[in-house]
Amino acid sequence: MQARAHDSALHKASLFGPPYSIFVRARGLAIAMPSGSGVYIWWKKRAAREAHSAKKSLTAKIDA
Repeated sequence: MQARAHDSALHKASLFGPPYSIFVRARGLAIAMPSGSGVYIWWKKRAAREAHSAKKSLTAKIDA
């Protein structure tokens, strides 16, 4: 039963006090940030690709 209490305290980040809690939160953000930045980069590249495609299409219509 003592192991279960220890695991619960570790999971809640209350085992080693506030410094550990801050460390766990910072680590969680560091893990999540690449996902957010990856979506942001994809979104920007997608918009640039669409703008380039529209410009290319417009140029082709003018030349024809």
